[in-house]
Amino acid sequence: MITKDLNRRFWSKVNKVTSTFYNGTCCHEWTASVDTAGYGQIRNGKLALAHRLVWEMLVGPIPDGEQVLHRCDNRRCVNQDHLFLGTNDDNIADKVAKGRASRLKGATNGNSKLTDTQVLEIRTAIGSQRAIARQYGVNQRLVWAIKHKVMWSHI
Repeated sequence: MITKDLNRRFWSKVNKVTSTFYNGTCCHEWTASVDTAGYGQIRNGKLALAHRLVWEMLVGPIPDGEQVLHRCDNRRCVNQDHLFLGTNDDNIADKVAKGRASRLKGATNGNSKLTDTQVLEIRTAIGSQRAIARQYGVNQRLVWAIKHKVMWSHI
């Protein structure tokens, strides 16, 4: 529920004069707490994301399955004109279209536990997937995904 106190607290944490612009208009930047991904947050009984809360305050409820997306790509922005509703698929497509999607595949991805050579070895390895997984220090699901080219399909 949006109370007068919440509304006052919210807007006291917004800088409407910033050097960040989208389509000639300023981002209204959140100046208070942010979450680990860089999105503004405020306590409203529980933690609420600032861009979602401003949408609810100025536009209305966010339908189930919808997200509040940023046209400006500024996670701190709460300018209603820079926000729009979309699905998770819309969010991913927007990210790819704007060149923000990670293109690091295989061993170039910092989270990878395997080298290209190890993946090729796993593909040709004989034995149970569980035993192969233990040998390479990964889980059986990853071995299955490698053998079926669901993952590491680029090699």
